[in-house]
Amino acid sequence: MQFLLLSISHKLSFLTLFFLSLLLIVLFQVSLQGQNLDISKSGKVLSFDLNGYFEIGVDRNQKGDSECCHTSIFEGYILNINEKDIEMKVVKGSSIYKDAGTQMNSLLMPGNFNPNVFIKKTEIAGLKYYKSERSMKRKKAFIVTGGMLIFTGLATAAHYFIVGESENKNRLLYSAGIQGGLGIGFLISSSSKSYSFRNIDDPWKIK
Repeated sequence: MQFLLLSISHKLSFLTLFFLSLLLIVLFQVSLQGQNLDISKSGKVLSFDLNGYFEIGVDRNQKGDSECCHTSIFEGYILNINEKDIEMKVVKGSSIYKDAGTQMNSLLMPGNFNPNVFIKKTEIAGLKYYKSERSMKRKKAFIVTGGMLIFTGLATAAHYFIVGESENKNRLLYSAGIQGGLGIGFLISSSSKSYSFRNIDDPWKIK
């Protein structure tokens, strides 16, 4: 009888823990849905859903010294927005350190850095927004595919001028046009709006 009661007690404890965890996840998602990243310039305001995927460029060179800088690009999800900074869960990123003509590049991948980083709003140089990580990967794949199609199109066009008169010559020109057109189409589809916070006459600002 005592064993049965202990078994029931353990099951109830597990169910309680399960439902509490589920409740916390739901509350976290609801809190994200109610919070947006707002940017503005010249009276125009844009709002980005925090459930999306962000690419943020960070420039820590506050003094404008061209001989020394530390810049980073982070990709991931925004967890929280405070008055002075943004907490981000980084999926991947890269950093460039430059000091007196010496430059060092480093690639940030999961496992070799703390994924949760705090980014000062004043250090944000640029931003891109995607509906999801999958959307970002698809757009970047389109860039590669579009570039390859344009390259092969140019190679085919060059071959058209090299070969002599033949039945296939017009086909080469037609094929080059199709490849170039498809490549341009892929590049247009891959375009994603970039918002600059530095080095322009009317930069965006985070509200």
